[in-house]
Amino acid sequence: MAFSPRIVDVDDLGTWPTALTAHINQLLAFATENRITRDSYDQLDITGWDRLVRETLVGCLVRARHCSRLLDHEAVAIREHGLRPLTPDLVNDRLDQALNGGFLTSQLHGTLTADNATTSTGPRWSGRQNQVCLTLSTASFTHQAPGLLHRYWGGEAIYWKHCDTAPDIMQVLSSMGRPAVVTALIDLSDPKHTLSPELTRVLVGKALGADRADADVFHLSPVPPARIEAIDFPGDSGYDRFPKLRRD
Repeated sequence: MAFSPRIVDVDDLGTWPTALTAHINQLLAFATENRITRDSYDQLDITGWDRLVRETLVGCLVRARHCSRLLDHEAVAIREHGLRPLTPDLVNDRLDQALNGGFLTSQLHGTLTADNATTSTGPRWSGRQNQVCLTLSTASFTHQAPGLLHRYWGGEAIYWKHCDTAPDIMQVLSSMGRPAVVTALIDLSDPKHTLSPELTRVLVGKALGADRADADVFHLSPVPPARIEAIDFPGDSGYDRFPKLRRD
């Protein structure tokens, strides 16, 4: 019989493994002793706990979500090949396919190919390559929608350099594709995948009732197609349950 990993959702405490719940309950006791509440959970000292918490997730997969604006062929590619880390090849592939599909002119394709996150230098991009960026909780969809990620095609890697200087480019990118939420199942027991803030801090926040608790996940390897749980667009129930997300 094939092994089916347990699916853990940080927003649903009922999905947490028993050992994970036990660790978080210990931290909740410390929080009570130190008068830490759901409004101040980020002040709790969790030094040394994150490794223990992650170990409870061995054999589990955790839900996380990637927000983007996708052309139809890109959604097909994600279903067939999964999510790829940010690299020059990924950016160039997306731009080339958009050109071939008639979504970009040759001139705009040349501009975006020459000037994007993978061709730029500086601290903003130094830590972004070779990773898939996701959000751990749906809190951001409920309280603070993804904003530019759903407004412009290409992701920050392609559009950010042009946001404040090229309204004509941004107008084209805003007309391409549809806003999408890609739900992925990832292995957070592997310490190479980092979170900001730490996984443990988010879990403590959730257990205290801080529904806004969330983290950015920096996944340092591809997410294979078998671990893509869903790709939802406006009109899909998995998307429309978040009324603050863009519809166009």
